[in-house]
Amino acid sequence: MRILKVTLIAVLTVLLLSWGGQVATGAVVLPRTWPEYFTVVVLPDTQWYSHIFPEIFREQTQWIADNQHTENIKFVIHVGDVVQEPGDTGNWDNARGAMDLLGDMPYLVVGGNHDGLCGQQPLQRCDWTEFRRYFGEPSSHALFSVGSRHFLIVGMEWYEPPYPDALYSQVTDWLDAYPEREVIYVTHAYRGLEGEWAGPNSYSQWLALENAPNLSMIVWGHFHGQRYDRQMGVQGNTIHCMLADYQDFPNGGNGWLRLLRYYDDGTVWVLTYSPWLDQFMSDDYEEGHLLETYPSNFKLFDW
Repeated sequence: MRILKVTLIAVLTVLLLSWGGQVATGAVVLPRTWPEYFTVVVLPDTQWYSHIFPEIFREQTQWIADNQHTENIKFVIHVGDVVQEPGDTGNWDNARGAMDLLGDMPYLVVGGNHDGLCGQQPLQRCDWTEFRRYFGEPSSHALFSVGSRHFLIVGMEWYEPPYPDALYSQVTDWLDAYPEREVIYVTHAYRGLEGEWAGPNSYSQWLALENAPNLSMIVWGHFHGQRYDRQMGVQGNTIHCMLADYQDFPNGGNGWLRLLRYYDDGTVWVLTYSPWLDQFMSDDYEEGHLLETYPSNFKLFDW
């Protein structure tokens, strides 16, 4: 059992971002005594763990369960591509077995293209039969609260073009139903490594989201690497946009996941950590894919 000792000094390379877009880099020593915070965990694509390296998937979720109180973990997000081979029951059994280690921890999983036999034929719709059997609907929403902060998680499945209007209507209905909650939007593919729209569907998703004044974050995977930038909503709200997918690394990703730490001073730390390796990722870390353009650990200002 690996439990993260938050009283230790962790030296992380950090990208500091301000409202004005000024960027500064440098080594930051995290304090011995942490301010109060709670954590949301983001699991990037786990397809190769489910297919070949199930012990790494189990290490991730067991670490989350073991550190639920130490890290004050309140919610777990999976960005899709849970499995590599959706027609293989073993893939699904491995994935479900790993997620079951979370116990009563609330989580949301969206359907990725590998989860639904998507795109096997031109314009073929995804088949979510197995996904639904193991994890429920590939698009869903969830609520959680921490003190006076109330969150809505909205998850959108992968869909071969074009997205049906009913899916967008469902998203907007969820957003409209909880206007007082901070929204984290989860989808499998949104924008690419260079910030390009991931086909017509990703831009269509943005059109469904841009008017939501309480949308604060979009997270996704699919593209092999990591990226961070910001968008401005129509209502003037800043939306933090984060891509993370480490499947090109050895062992299908070496267990890297994202920790979103929400501090009581209003800031958010984004940390990249591997329970499998028991280490934080440094910004010059290369393991089969160049990550130097976008840092692995950074702080969001003026949340």
